[in-house]
Amino acid sequence: MFCSFIPKPLKVEGDKLNAMARDSHPDWPTEQWAKQMAEMQDVLRKALGGQGFAQWAKQMAETQEALRSALGSQAVAQWAKQTAETQEALRKALASQAWEGTQEALRALAPVVKSYEREPRTEKPVEVSPNPEAAKPEVRMLARHADREWLNTEEARRLTLRIEQQRQQSVLVLVADIRKSTQAMMEALDPFEYASTITAFVEQSRHAVLSEGGLFDKFTGDGFLAYWPYDARTHLRARRRSLDVIKSIFISFAQETMPRLRRNSQSLPSELGLAFGIDEGLVSFVTISRDLTIVGRPVVGAVRMVGGAVAGQVIVNVHVGEEIQDDVHAGRLPGIELVPTDIPGKEYPRQMAFVVRFVDFSLPEN
Repeated sequence: MFCSFIPKPLKVEGDKLNAMARDSHPDWPTEQWAKQMAEMQDVLRKALGGQGFAQWAKQMAETQEALRSALGSQAVAQWAKQTAETQEALRKALASQAWEGTQEALRALAPVVKSYEREPRTEKPVEVSPNPEAAKPEVRMLARHADREWLNTEEARRLTLRIEQQRQQSVLVLVADIRKSTQAMMEALDPFEYASTITAFVEQSRHAVLSEGGLFDKFTGDGFLAYWPYDARTHLRARRRSLDVIKSIFISFAQETMPRLRRNSQSLPSELGLAFGIDEGLVSFVTISRDLTIVGRPVVGAVRMVGGAVAGQVIVNVHVGEEIQDDVHAGRLPGIELVPTDIPGKEYPRQMAFVVRFVDFSLPEN
């Protein structure tokens, strides 16, 4: 029993002693149990010294506390009850004659116990916050997210300079999400086919974004995040390109992704489909998990927009929608219209936004 909480080599020695006891004294007396345990503790105390024995006792207490935390009070109480029942069964099963030689066996074990004496722990607490230097952006990582030809443009050089200077940049953030994708994953007949389908969708989306001068930030598990840097001269172009990408991805999703999901599903919710969210504003470039990414309010905003969308919808944040509406009325963004709406919010029960509708483009049937 006492060997269950000490290091493995020490436990092996204890197991050998237990085996010796069973072989040579099968009628080991239970009335001597408490006495033998006391003698064992005395040997441990002499072998380890006062401080070492106190450390060992502290570790036993920590083990009991860990069991209580892991199992819960009720489970620990049941464990204690089962231990008591086991001891009672031993008392009834064992004979009344003392086991001679236990003291000698414990003395033989003492040098092994002594060899495992250790100093009190002196580890320093783990640092909660990592080194901020590790989060600084590295320009070389930009190549993972952009088209090779775009990297040679003047726009890319301006962005690279801002990243090196750790300056914020205005971007249009586009977030795509496959609504009810969790149900599609659960209903998949072949999980590998499901994974292959999502992989193909993400790769097609990445190609569409890069071909329109955007940067593909990351795969999000059931969609993606992309962005277009802009300044006063390129702002309208970023909006045009993002809308063209949305139309392109809607088509590929309806023609390629949805048929594969249907063929590989036991059943599917009718709400399954693709949605988009858009927001704009200043972001910072940082390194997270050894990769370049963007953080800032427009990232949060675009995620919230798509979170309030249903399949087939494109929702833009309220300030972006007002500006795009001005572009539409001025003829700078033909082929779309914006409809005011509201979606569930974080700071407010409902949050104002706009739904983008394509008047020159019909969403393909899913």
